[in-house]
Amino acid sequence: DYEKGDPLARVFTSAYWQREQFDLDNAIKLVEGMREVISEAHAHKAILVDANEFNWLVNRVKKDPEPRVIDVDSWAIGNFKASVIMPSIRDWHTAGFNEDSDWFSFGVVSFQVFSGVHPYKGMLDGYAPNDIEKRMKANLSVFSKGVRLNSAVRDFKQIPKPLLDWYRDLFQNGRRSQAP
Repeated sequence: DYEKGDPLARVFTSAYWQREQFDLDNAIKLVEGMREVISEAHAHKAILVDANEFNWLVNRVKKDPEPRVIDVDSWAIGNFKASVIMPSIRDWHTAGFNEDSDWFSFGVVSFQVFSGVHPYKGMLDGYAPNDIEKRMKANLSVFSKGVRLNSAVRDFKQIPKPLLDWYRDLFQNGRRSQAP
């Protein structure tokens, strides 16, 4: 059987939120569910490695959205070492793949659920529009002074404060820790 659900990337758009009557409460429940999946994997000594927006589905059969992680072939478990990761979620400050790199990847995709924008997008003087890798390595996120975002980006103030503070520490200050 194949898992049913919408690709997580669809949830990033405001059009999806309007069409599917997806709201902030749904986003919070979805992100919390994703955090629980990652915590459970880590409790069993598994690293998700490539938990990008195309390796998550959002199942909405029930009222509340539920995350479904797919492509478990990209996980690192025991002697099986994963080696592939989408560059847009790669933690350039962590050597190899471990719990910290998983939390960074989670931060990138969950931030997009709330905001609709990758945390290293937006216009910043001195950087080309798609210079994500350079900006990731320099910790120049959407929280950097001078970043200009388009009107499709949802207000960061809607993100629960503990999570918003964690995102700022993760993307701007390079601090790695489990999501609150």
